[in-house]
Amino acid sequence: MAKYCTNCGKEVEKNDVFCQYCGKQLVEEKELVKEGETVVDPNRNNPLALAGFIVSLGSLFISFWGVTAIVGIVLSSVGLSKIKKTNENGKGFAIAGIIIGGASIFLNIIGFIILLFLSLWA
Repeated sequence: MAKYCTNCGKEVEKNDVFCQYCGKQLVEEKELVKEGETVVDPNRNNPLALAGFIVSLGSLFISFWGVTAIVGIVLSSVGLSKIKKTNENGKGFAIAGIIIGGASIFLNIIGFIILLFLSLWA
């Protein structure tokens, strides 16, 4: 069965993606994606990376014994792995979220040690 360009009407090969005569795209982008892949806008920031950054930043001010920092690190790490697969933006947010979350945990440990020493000396 012959395949024809919807723009110029010329006959094209079955597997052609573009018409060789007028250049019109013959296959929709959805059809070009292999099964199991997702089409992602490369100009958007990964939401998990952004959420991880915000939670990690918040953990510097509101900390429940480091739990918020751990949540921020996990969100940032998952976001970073997704960024590597989908080529989205937000790598800086993910890395900053991991670093800030780690710093927050470190500060929580230091604060706990200080409180422990203060309570022993009182």
